[in-house]
Amino acid sequence: MTIICGTDFSEGAAGAVRVATSLARRSRQRLVLVHAVLGIDADLAIFGGQDGRDHPARTRLRELAEEIRATSDIEIENHVLPGDPDETIADAARRAGASMIVISSLGHRKPGRWLLGSVAERTAQLAPVPVLVVRSPQPFEGWLRGQAPLRILLATDLSEGTKAVLRFAAKLRTIGRCRLTVGHVSFTGATQRSPGEVGRGPDAPDGVLDALRSWTGEPEGEDDLAFVVRPGRGPTGNTLAAMAAETNADLVLVGAHRRATLGQRWYGSTSRAAISLCETNVLCVPEDRP
Repeated sequence: MTIICGTDFSEGAAGAVRVATSLARRSRQRLVLVHAVLGIDADLAIFGGQDGRDHPARTRLRELAEEIRATSDIEIENHVLPGDPDETIADAARRAGASMIVISSLGHRKPGRWLLGSVAERTAQLAPVPVLVVRSPQPFEGWLRGQAPLRILLATDLSEGTKAVLRFAAKLRTIGRCRLTVGHVSFTGATQRSPGEVGRGPDAPDGVLDALRSWTGEPEGEDDLAFVVRPGRGPTGNTLAAMAAETNADLVLVGAHRRATLGQRWYGSTSRAAISLCETNVLCVPEDRP
């Protein structure tokens, strides 16, 4: 399997590269570094000049790959590709059959081409695989060294998409110890039928907790699984961000509904809000496709 890591050589991207490298090493996967280039020098960046000149991006990416090879035995590739970063990274993941994408939370499209959010937000919308948006690499580094559990807030709306999120959480728990908090935002006055026939009225918390417990199963340890239900007052993303801060989450794990076109559903989605509002790392898991 393959992990795709997008980089623009910024300080934030360096943290994402460290996390991607550690994950690839721990899970024995191939790492592919991708840098996207736009503009009149794209051909030079990708193919090199006729006079033997090399584009700085090619040189920097090659040197970065060599640094990783010098300290790790993982298989690594590096590619400078043409196009907008979000589309280029998502397409690279699709072609490689990647298991996930790792990217920094910072970065925007080139002026004049910006549309509906950051590179991270748009990559999560377009990608066919889970996208890890890195704000702080330190919790992952400590977790992968076995120094501390990874504190995860798993956001669930009790839809079918939640099953994919739960499965990915289970994969993370095979890599290292995770302290999982399953969170749900309940809206009084609304009614929704979902697995377990959960009603979202005045008695929602008890019913939701029962449903959440039935989906997650029994905890491995007394402190490794908890449940939080909060009333929805205002946008869900704000409540989720507050819940992440309250639980000191190192990572927010949330489902992502991919769309063929850009629209209000993505613009107002919980996934986009999590990337935009949460002050911690976010991992967006796309819903399963038949």
